[in-house]
Amino acid sequence: FVQSSIPEKVWLKNLAYESDSAKFENGKFDFIGNAVATEDLSEFVKRLEDSAYLSEVIVTKNAETTTGRNATVREFQFSADVEARN
Repeated sequence: FVQSSIPEKVWLKNLAYESDSAKFENGKFDFIGNAVATEDLSEFVKRLEDSAYLSEVIVTKNAETTTGRNATVREFQFSADVEARN
């Protein structure tokens, strides 16, 4: 579901999952990547928040950076808790 949630102008550099040692399904994802604009990042966050699988999507970094080709992009980092399913 994560792949289908990523907007066209957003790309991930790292996706990690940490789980609770007692219950594998009680964990969180950490996302690191880039977006062409803040609006693209906002759309990605909204899609994840609207999913049935994640909650508490918290952006911890959204900063402008320059790529090797002198293009400006948004560098982001955020986490999301796995939604417990009954």
